[in-house]
This record gives sequence, C-alpha cells and structure tokens, in this order.
Amino acid sequence: MSKRFFLGIFAILSIWAVARFCHHQTKGFRLSKLQNNTTCLSQPSPPLPNDLRNVLGQKFRFFGRGLQSFSFVSEDETTILKLFNNRYQRRISWLRFTPFQEKISYNQKKWKMAFTSYQIAYDHLRKETGLYYVHPAKSTDCPSAVLVDPLGIEHHIDLNKYGFALQKKATMAYPYFATCAAASDFEKAKAGFDSLFALLKGKMERGIEDRDPLIRTNFGFLGDRAVQIDIGALFYNSSLKSPEKQKEDIEKISIPLKHWLETHHPQLLPSYYDALQDL
Repeated sequence: MSKRFFLGIFAILSIWAVARFCHHQTKGFRLSKLQNNTTCLSQPSPPLPNDLRNVLGQKFRFFGRGLQSFSFVSEDETTILKLFNNRYQRRISWLRFTPFQEKISYNQKKWKMAFTSYQIAYDHLRKETGLYYVHPAKSTDCPSAVLVDPLGIEHHIDLNKYGFALQKKATMAYPYFATCAAASDFEKAKAGFDSLFALLKGKMERGIEDRDPLIRTNFGFLGDRAVQIDIGALFYNSSLKSPEKQKEDIEKISIPLKHWLETHHPQLLPSYYDALQDL
C-alpha cells in the first residue's frame, strides 16, 4: 500500500514537472490560448488595408508575451503581431460550471475593459502607439499568417478567426536611454524625456488614463519619438484634464525611471529633471 502510494505521488510529480518544463520551453504559448479570443463588445473589425496584407505575408517569430497577448515579430523586424490571450474567456467557460458567479462577472468585466482599451487606442492614439490595425471581431477579408513558436515550429492560422493587433516595432524606453548614456548624448536624452512626458501629457489632455503606466515595460521609441507599446489598460478619465494633476501624475509615473537613472545612468538625471521642469 505504501509503495503504491509513493509511486502514485511520484507519477503525479513527474507529470507536473513535464508540464512545467513544456510551459517553460514554449514560453506559455499554445494555439489553444488563442481560440475564441475575440471581443464581447459590438466592435466590428475594420477592413484590412492592402499594404498590411504584404506585411502579413511574412513569417512572424515568437517575440514575447504579456498578460493580454502573445507577440510575434515580422521577418523584417519592423512589425509586431499581437494575438490576444483568451485568459478571460477560458476562465468564464469553466466557471460556468461552478457557483462562483462573482468570478464570472469579474472576468467578463476584465474582458470588456481590455477590448475597450484596444478601441480607445485605435480611435484616438494610433500615432502615439504606433498602431496600424486592430481586429477585435471575426471577419472574412484577412489572410492567413505563419507563426513560428518558441520551439521553431510553424503554425498556419486564419487571422479572420482571431482577435489581433498590428503595431510598429519600437525600441524599449530603458535601452533607448541607456544608448544615450553610452554615447554621452545628453541632447538626445533630453529630447527623449521631452517626448515621453509629452506623450503622457497628451493622453491626459484627451482624458485617457492608463491602469498600467510602467515606463520600463510599456513604453518605447520609434526613432526619437516616444510611443506607448502596451494598449490593453486604457480608459477614460476626464479629471486628468487638469494641468496640475497632469504634472503630479507624470512625476509619479516617472519615479521608477528616476530610480533606474540614479542607479545606472546618473549623468542623465539633469536632462530628466529639465524635462520635468518644462512640463
């Protein structure tokens, strides 16, 4: 009895270990996490511009993942294809068989918030996000795409069936400023801080707030222009239109950036403070 018990425990632990190993090797990506990843709102997908058909003719290699999407980069390294993670839809599907109705409501709310955010970005912040296109609902005019997963396996998918977005590939904010520091290019750093703070201020002037305004992971640069990379946490907040609140919020949002500069590139701090002063 004891031997069988320990063999059973060993088998369970072995299965768990294999599952975790596979998850690590695939970076958590699998096609099942894309199924039914479309909107729950009344959001028809706009027609796909012809020039983007050529872009989608390339293979897209796995680039990274966030809470709301899996990112793939084009062969020419210029475009990011974000396929939305169906985490909320999956939770709702199995929670329907439980008595936890409040959890269903919570996930439905998060689902709606995410797609509302994508729509805000597409309607008002295309330049500020480098956003080409958002496909929230199923359609009939999109081509197929070839995804290359973390294991190098190719997957051919019909994009008509999936929620996705196309964005310009940007340089992340911290590496951008690190490059400025390495070259002692303080003028470029100051212009970068100006552009970043102007981006934050411009959103606030439109009454658009961000639930996750982390500069390190969610902002970057296209050339020398700051852009917001993460488009999944936006919402309307008219109170942000106050100039006093704008400066206060920008200072608060940029505190982690200031700490990073203090630790790694203190020579850029004067440029950082000058940009804040210019707000």
